[in-house]
Amino acid sequence: MVRLVRSLVRLLVAFTIAVTAASLVSTALAMAKRDQFPDDAEPEDDELDLATILRARKFRSEAKAFRGGRLIVWQGGADIDLRGASLDPAGAHLEVWTVFGGMLLRVPEDWRVRMRGVAVFGGAGSMAPQPEEGEAGPILTIGYRTLFGGFSVTAEPDEELLVA
Repeated sequence: MVRLVRSLVRLLVAFTIAVTAASLVSTALAMAKRDQFPDDAEPEDDELDLATILRARKFRSEAKAFRGGRLIVWQGGADIDLRGASLDPAGAHLEVWTVFGGMLLRVPEDWRVRMRGVAVFGGAGSMAPQPEEGEAGPILTIGYRTLFGGFSVTAEPDEELLVA
């Protein structure tokens, strides 16, 4: 029994050291690469290419025909609000990466969202309506990769539209 406890303690210590080292390496890389990622999206852009590195960010889209793009959160957090946007009739594809960070993506209540991806030591989920098999109409497809982070999609009414 004592051997088992010692082995478990050693394993826990080794895991803690590995996670701490990965976090430190990730922070150093994020600091070095920070200026190499795009960060100049405008609310009217139909395609997004945003990176949030070592900081927090809020972004609200007002795209007339949102087609997707790429969102990266690295050692930070982001609140991306698409409730003011209109989905392109052909649909949209969004690539999402979170590394040691988290992102909340807000979509309009009537958007249908399909998610595919992988989460390692993290999680991803959607509370937005999912398309039925064979259903026609535009769909927001999200490909995600998350490492030690989280990514969530929520479909909710736009508070600004509810104010009379």
